[in-house]
Amino acid sequence: MDQAFQGLTCRIREVDETWAFCYSKAKNVPADKRDTFGYGDVWTFTAIDAETKLMPSFMVGSRDGGTATEFMQDLAGRLVNRVQLTISGDPESRKISTSYIERSNLSIRMGLRRYTRLTNAHSKKLASHCAALAFYFMHYNFAKVHSSLRCSPAMAAGVDSHLWTVEEIVALLPVEAPKKRGPYKKLAGAAD
Repeated sequence: MDQAFQGLTCRIREVDETWAFCYSKAKNVPADKRDTFGYGDVWTFTAIDAETKLMPSFMVGSRDGGTATEFMQDLAGRLVNRVQLTISGDPESRKISTSYIERSNLSIRMGLRRYTRLTNAHSKKLASHCAALAFYFMHYNFAKVHSSLRCSPAMAAGVDSHLWTVEEIVALLPVEAPKKRGPYKKLAGAAD
């Protein structure tokens, strides 16, 4: 996605952040891990193009100005045109909306079990959380047919010309030898 989403002509109009947690909820983080990012609350910043439904950038971080600024700079670096994002100043009121990004937040919550509230399916490690998000956004942008577009968001945005399969996405992963989890023990009665 990082390579494909450069020089975009999308008109991003909506950005937002959505909450999740890693390891445990903030109130249950052990004292020795408090104030360490990756334990407790984590926020995912996202952006969406209302016309193509493309979500070209996401960033996991704290809900603070530093993460928001870094996310906005990443997003701006992917676009060839300027966009209006309503934060402050004198925006065009007819362009103020959060309906698409809020709907995408709902899709994230429905599509990624670790974002479901009141669940035990949360990520135990930040790296796992980020990997699940990367897979979700790759599938969303390249492999999922959007009902109103009848093609993937990447196809609608002119970034790609075909609908990806899960196999194609998995083929992008680096090949690593499986890690051993201890000595192999043959079970009694198991076939060779």
